[in-house]
Amino acid sequence: MADSGIRAAAFLGRRFRAHRSARRAYVLIDRRFADVHAAYVGADDEAIGRLATTHLIERGCRRIAHIVGPPLAPGVGRLKGYREALAEAGLTVPDSYVDHAKDDATGYQAARHLLALDPRPDGIFGYNDPTATGAMKGHSGSGRGHPGEIKVIGVGNVHYSDLLRVPLSTIDQGSATMDGRPPKSS
Repeated sequence: MADSGIRAAAFLGRRFRAHRSARRAYVLIDRRFADVHAAYVGADDEAIGRLATTHLIERGCRRIAHIVGPPLAPGVGRLKGYREALAEAGLTVPDSYVDHAKDDATGYQAARHLLALDPRPDGIFGYNDPTATGAMKGHSGSGRGHPGEIKVIGVGNVHYSDLLRVPLSTIDQGSATMDGRPPKSS
């Protein structure tokens, strides 16, 4: 058995726990775990949440909803950054402005729920680009308002963001480079 190696773990499974209990050196790549203290190479999800929310605030949004991802590190960190940016701007939103999704279909459902609220949000931060595009579809299919009336931002800088009827604002996580620079919006 090797003394070291590279492993990518999406969750804390049996193999990861065995590797960890053997006291082998490891580095977490692209995913953090709340109870694991280790070197990490990946996106700063709290910074991403702050940047996305601040982007919407700077564009005039005051009732910003957030479509949170699964209860893993990226979703938890982005939710924390969202809340921090709202607090820093002196904005408060009801708990009902936070909904959960994992892809474009559930992002669509979350947006339909959020857009039925009164008052309805004027901005939506999707935890990733698929949830954000689902939110855009949910808004365009709601029959209320016009495209672009509700500002939407996602995360991931997917290759199709500029092909949408209304282009998607997105945060480039820098996953391709991981050079230590902070994320940026595009």
